[in-house]
Amino acid sequence: MAAPAITVPDTATFTLQNVVDSVIPTTSDLVDCFADADAAQFDPTYEGSKNNLYNFRNYGNQTSGGVVKFVTVVDRGRIRGGDLVGMNPAVQRSTTGSGTGFACNVTLMDDGSGVTNEMKNVLSVSGGNGFQVGDDITLDLTSLPDNRELDYIVIKVSVLF
Repeated sequence: MAAPAITVPDTATFTLQNVVDSVIPTTSDLVDCFADADAAQFDPTYEGSKNNLYNFRNYGNQTSGGVVKFVTVVDRGRIRGGDLVGMNPAVQRSTTGSGTGFACNVTLMDDGSGVTNEMKNVLSVSGGNGFQVGDDITLDLTSLPDNRELDYIVIKVSVLF
């Protein structure tokens, strides 16, 4: 489930209406809010037994343990061979965090040298799990032998589901 568009404030003064606006339950009562809430969006500091309005404090503001939705480019990489322009499958080679299972497609473009390519876009993200916003993920182009990747493509997790 995606993080809610409206989150519950990290204060002791929020109301049931704040929770309803965030969870969007079937009915606007506390029991249904718990039934319809995304367990991953509870703040571990406050989630408790999930039987009190206070358990929703900071609901929807969680930035770890998630599935990658969007990334930013850290290093476009350098890939030997001018014949690789177009889409190529890629998987996680390593990460600065503890997330696993990231995969995507990347498009490559000629870097102007006629000899090597660099990443142009990241497409079709399959987000894995266990990532945190700010984790770097180094990619491995699965359709290529490693000796063609002179510098690996590195991306940074910017948004989680």
